[in-house]
Amino acid sequence: FDEEAKRLLSEGENPLEPPGIIYTQSTEESKAINEDSRAGIIISASGMCDAGRIKHHLKHHLWRENSHIVFIGYQGEGTIGRRIIDGAKTVRLFGEEIAVRAHIHTLGGFSAHADQKGLLDWLAHFDSLPSEVFVVHGEEEISLTLAQLIRERFHLKVTVPQWRERKVLFGLEEEVEEEERAEEREPSESRIRILLNHLDRHYRKLRKKLKRRKEWEKKIHDPNWTRELEELKRKIEELEGKL
Repeated sequence: FDEEAKRLLSEGENPLEPPGIIYTQSTEESKAINEDSRAGIIISASGMCDAGRIKHHLKHHLWRENSHIVFIGYQGEGTIGRRIIDGAKTVRLFGEEIAVRAHIHTLGGFSAHADQKGLLDWLAHFDSLPSEVFVVHGEEEISLTLAQLIRERFHLKVTVPQWRERKVLFGLEEEVEEEERAEEREPSESRIRILLNHLDRHYRKLRKKLKRRKEWEKKIHDPNWTRELEELKRKIEELEGKL
């Protein structure tokens, strides 16, 4: 706690329970807030707006020009929260397109996650370093930068896993393999957006590699690679035709 918080606690006041705060224990109580015409501040989860009570509050207030939405945490790629702070004009909630007319704000400094320096310092405190480090739970560019810093500072093997990759850590084999789908999952808007982002990124990587003369000369004379490219083109056209 800072000095002001310590002073309040010493005086018997809880800074987390100011006068006028009302806790809603049930989902029904939370929904009822949106029927109250008085001005107020709603604190709700989930932080990225993909689930939980926040979706009901957004549906009732996102379209209001006199409302303010404040994000105090990280918004992952493909999430509703990320779309809002990136300037989306509408978002889909409960099957309905909701206009974004509220004032949108972001506040940094509230994240409980370690930053780049914190992660490097944490890794440095080990007496015996691991043989390999996996950088996960981050956006691609930031993850790749951190991975390179770890390689340069600690001379370790560092992997930034791709979507749906799996690493066998213990067993007869240690290889990255495509994860088998155990069961069909219901597709979500955020998952589809993430998949499209990955597809676009891999396409750009492929074009970049083919700009290298040696790679280009090697591939244009490979009939198997040409057939695979034709099959990929056919599949994309097939998906496009279903839209």
